[in-house]
Amino acid sequence: MPLSNVFQAAFSRPMKRFLDQPVRELMEEVLADHGYASPGEVAVLEEALNEAQRQVAIQEAKILQLESRTQVLIQHLDDEA
Repeated sequence: MPLSNVFQAAFSRPMKRFLDQPVRELMEEVLADHGYASPGEVAVLEEALNEAQRQVAIQEAKILQLESRTQVLIQHLDDEA
């Protein structure tokens, strides 16, 4: 293995650790400056959307149940009239 490859391998891991966080921070800042959500914000929004969809499904089920009961009551009132 050439000496340059040994040198490169020896310094690549520490340099990656040294540069990784600043590069991530810079990327988050650039995204924020341009109005894009960060990955963490996207995850929070996805969780909120999933919860909202779950709540909508619950409310739709309740509405269907109320519609069914209303139809039964209307039928009962029509039968009495």
